[in-house]
Amino acid sequence: MDMGWNPFDRRSKDQRAIDDAMAGLGKPVWRGAHGHFVRDALTAWRLAATTTLHDPPTATRLDRVRKVVDREPSSRGQADVAELENLRKTVTGSVVYAVAALATVIEGLTAWTADDVAHRIVRIDLSAEVASVARSAGLLEAALHRLGDSPSGHLAKDAEVQAIYARRTEALADRQRTLILQLTALRSYLDGLLDIEKELEKMRWIEHHGSPDFAELEERESDELASLNLSAARDLFDEATDRIGVQLREAAEKLGGSGPR
Repeated sequence: MDMGWNPFDRRSKDQRAIDDAMAGLGKPVWRGAHGHFVRDALTAWRLAATTTLHDPPTATRLDRVRKVVDREPSSRGQADVAELENLRKTVTGSVVYAVAALATVIEGLTAWTADDVAHRIVRIDLSAEVASVARSAGLLEAALHRLGDSPSGHLAKDAEVQAIYARRTEALADRQRTLILQLTALRSYLDGLLDIEKELEKMRWIEHHGSPDFAELEERESDELASLNLSAARDLFDEATDRIGVQLREAAEKLGGSGPR
């Protein structure tokens, strides 16, 4: 999936890796049976991204969980999809969007549930994978928010403060790279499934069309018999025609021989 380095590409390396993980997949179809990945991702993201350095009291935290989990069904659907789309404004949010999209594509593959290739696939818990990545992304987003921008004012000239900030920034950047590696691994998993999907399509086509069924064999035998009957009839017709021709010539010769001398 590495598209190579482009000097005119102003995206960050991390953003390019995320885009590569989504390459060739098109726009996800969130509706129907696969919409639960949107909820899995957003639930984990919301709970993690709102975490602060000091955990809130248990009652407050539980109340927040209830507000997220026990939302009215009418408030889901399009609003959730719009929220997920909006997360793409940041790198961490893009990871959440991408993992939900990849899981949706995987679950939609025929090979994902086909018994024919079950022995070749090590299935993973997609909902758990989506929630895990989204939670990590949410925690990282919260950490980035807590760290904030580079210290300004007199702290901008303080070597110790700037060194601490640089170390913290690099540590968070490393967490982000690790998170994207998890996303890249999921895309590699999908690519393997896509190869199996192609093989499955070929196998089923051959099973369906590779050899004629009994009805087709009977029809072919009937066609061959009809062809033989027509050939035999044509041969008989040719013989009869030749015989009549001979008789006509003989009659003509007799008539010619019995004429006036």
